Amino acid sequence: MARPLKVLFANRQDCMTKRGGDTEQMLNTKAQLESQFGLEIAICLRPEEINQHPDASIVHVFNLQTIDETLQFMKAARQNGQKIALSTIYWDMSHASYINWLFKTYGMTPQHPWASLLNFKKLSPVVKKMVRAFNQKPDKRIQALLNADILLPNSPEELSILGKAFSINCADLERKSYVIPNAFEQNNLNIGPEATRSGVIQVGRIEPTKNQLNVLRALMPYPEIPILFIGRAGNQAYFDSLKRLAERRGNVKFIEEVPYEAIFQYYQQAKVHLLPSFRESPGLASLEALFSGCQIVVSSEAFCPVQYYGFHRYGHPCNPYHVKSIRQAILKAYHEPMTLRPSPEEAQHFSYETAAQMTYQAYQSLLS
Repeated sequence: MARPLKVLFANRQDCMTKRGGDTEQMLNTKAQLESQFGLEIAICLRPEEINQHPDASIVHVFNLQTIDETLQFMKAARQNGQKIALSTIYWDMSHASYINWLFKTYGMTPQHPWASLLNFKKLSPVVKKMVRAFNQKPDKRIQALLNADILLPNSPEELSILGKAFSINCADLERKSYVIPNAFEQNNLNIGPEATRSGVIQVGRIEPTKNQLNVLRALMPYPEIPILFIGRAGNQAYFDSLKRLAERRGNVKFIEEVPYEAIFQYYQQAKVHLLPSFRESPGLASLEALFSGCQIVVSSEAFCPVQYYGFHRYGHPCNPYHVKSIRQAILKAYHEPMTLRPSPEEAQHFSYETAAQMTYQAYQSLLS
């Protein structure tokens, strides 16, 4: 009997204690690869653990953002003669860096596009310095991208961002890339009747990047629309500012955290889900809400991959800098019926089952 393919999943050391999108992607992909294809998968959170599995054929590294750990994992894999797959999980951080800097420095976030763009240009040296600090030497990321045997970005837009951010010919990246959709759990999907839905909801950490303050500013003139924010404080000062503004407006409710399965109950009760974020790839909450029957408000293509995930067809993109743009998108979504809905086949494309199948095909191409 042939021995099953053995793969090592390598991720940042704190991925289990500080869970993020990379954690969920890793664990759910592991479960599906094991159940569908019988793969033997071990999780490694330290580079030295790679050496404990010399019989593994592939080391699948998650996250280009934690670049020092990523390179250490790749070095260990090369020393063992193992193939390297890299899930990049990356997006342009310049707008998010600017917004975080602006709130930290001035305790504010921009509300008008002309002001934000002027400030962005004026402060570009500051922003570039922050992005460089985030990148921790871009040459390291370039090294990882070029040395990986295959790349597994979550969208074609992500691949394009990587090429632009690190001045690599996109054609060179495409030749060894397999787009794997960011997936979500679909066991709890239940699209209820639109007539019973009410209010707007935003799911995610409370922090400047997620832009809850501009959501609240956009709906200040419409206090009759209930707002529900679900998420823990990622930035306590920002959370405090949001709660003060919410008290002035009224009809705003906060729930710090709920079990993952329970989130879908809230999606099924809301008319609109909001995520006018300054950086998403693509924003799992938007996907979950869309396929739970919500109208969705998302940011335009500079801030998230709206094309690949169908947000340009089914959602209402807006400019996250501009309160008026956010307001127009929310009101249109809130008051107009949802005339175009994604099909069950589209939902299946963003399932962990499909993501695992596409990952397995990428592994097979790598080994052949």
